[in-house]
Amino acid sequence: MVDGSFREHFHAVGALARQTLADDAHELIWVEYFDAIRPDLQADLEKHPNSCTLKLGRGGIYHSSYCFNAGIMAANGDLVVIPDADVVVEEDFLQRILALHDNHEKLVTYCYRFNEPYEQRQEIISLDHLRGVCELTHPSNWGGCVAARKQWFVDVNGYEQHASFESGDHSNDFDMYTRFKNLGLHVCWPSEPVLYHPWHPGTLRYTFSHKLQEIVTRHRASQRTVLPYCGIDADLDREMPGDLSKRIETARMEFERARPNEGESFEAPSVLISHKSSNK
Repeated sequence: MVDGSFREHFHAVGALARQTLADDAHELIWVEYFDAIRPDLQADLEKHPNSCTLKLGRGGIYHSSYCFNAGIMAANGDLVVIPDADVVVEEDFLQRILALHDNHEKLVTYCYRFNEPYEQRQEIISLDHLRGVCELTHPSNWGGCVAARKQWFVDVNGYEQHASFESGDHSNDFDMYTRFKNLGLHVCWPSEPVLYHPWHPGTLRYTFSHKLQEIVTRHRASQRTVLPYCGIDADLDREMPGDLSKRIETARMEFERARPNEGESFEAPSVLISHKSSNK
């Protein structure tokens, strides 16, 4: 799980550290983009012998791809699971993910993330409460949780670290999904296990940066490429094509003219639907 010194709640640590899998069968890696981890989070992580922290000590604009890539390379296991860092899961979540992948080497799984409605939000985070009220408001949430063998993350050279994917508002998860598909892996959205996501401001926030990054990803989909422009192995990096750079810059100027406030969000795509988690 990754952070850029912005998270206020760390319930996911306990949920994913205390699993039906034995402690020596899985590890929890928390990656901080900057150089400091909150003392209360550090204390919570230290309660779990199978957890560790990485502090990248980077500066400037938060870029989650660097965190994901650092965690991937630090992982000791064959299977890497990258969940949203503020979710709640059942105690057998990881065991069920592992079972899905045990007999299918080329599998990539994405888990459905059910969101707590604003009207039913509670200050105290409870699995029982979330299980009963959460709704599937974003079925294509590639950032909810992805799981694949470490080999595949390495073969696509990790997440995109190009400057066009920086900031906390990113769609590098959709980009990774596209490159996994281009690699020929078998992408699956199993009905279970699922994630439960407590409400917080910005739960379904979209900004123009998502749209800019989508231009890059759509280009990759049409070209069926698998490598990022800037990834884990710098020897595989290459320049973004000039025509694509121009398209991004043109779109940036158009978005900025249409939305003069850079932080202004826009509505999620109309294809989104809503289902109660109890009816999944």
